[in-house]
Amino acid sequence: MTSAEDAVALKNKGNAAFKEHDWPRAIDFYTQAIEANDKEPAFYCNRAQVLPHIHPSSSPRKPRQIILVIKAYDHV
Repeated sequence: MTSAEDAVALKNKGNAAFKEHDWPRAIDFYTQAIEANDKEPAFYCNRAQVLPHIHPSSSPRKPRQIILVIKAYDHV
């Protein structure tokens, strides 16, 4: 398996954890996916989608999350 394939497998595990509302595991898998392939914007976006669940006071429109999404596209 290539690192890109490994990264997708990790993202899929993150998606499964997200569906189970296991936010810490989801972030961990998305972070591992980013470490395996930091050129894929979807990994950063997926990880950013978990943040409001961990920090309910945060919103997808908060500056930090917008920066994460912008940084995701900078890596492409």
